[in-house]
Amino acid sequence: MTWRCRSNCATSTDRIITIADPRAAELGVTFSAGSRPFGAELAEYARLAADGKLVVRVAESLPLVDAGRAQELSASGHARGKLVLRP
Repeated sequence: MTWRCRSNCATSTDRIITIADPRAAELGVTFSAGSRPFGAELAEYARLAADGKLVVRVAESLPLVDAGRAQELSASGHARGKLVLRP
C-alpha cells in the first residue's frame, strides 16, 4: 500500500488511523483491529442466516458506478437500512 498526500496534509501520522491495512504501523499509522475477537458472533450470524432468521433491512441497492451516490446517502444519515453496491 502506498500512502500519498493529495492536499492539505499533516506533517505527521499521529492523527491517522485505519481499519483497512494491518501493515499500517510500518508507515507510522495506527491500525485498529477492534477490541475483541468476534468469530463466535459471526458463526451465530451465519447460523441465523442459514435458518432464514437473520433480517437485514436494505435501504437501496445501487450499481458500483453509483458509489458516490451511496456515500452521499450514507453521510446524510437518512438511509433507513444498509446500502448495497453491486457490480
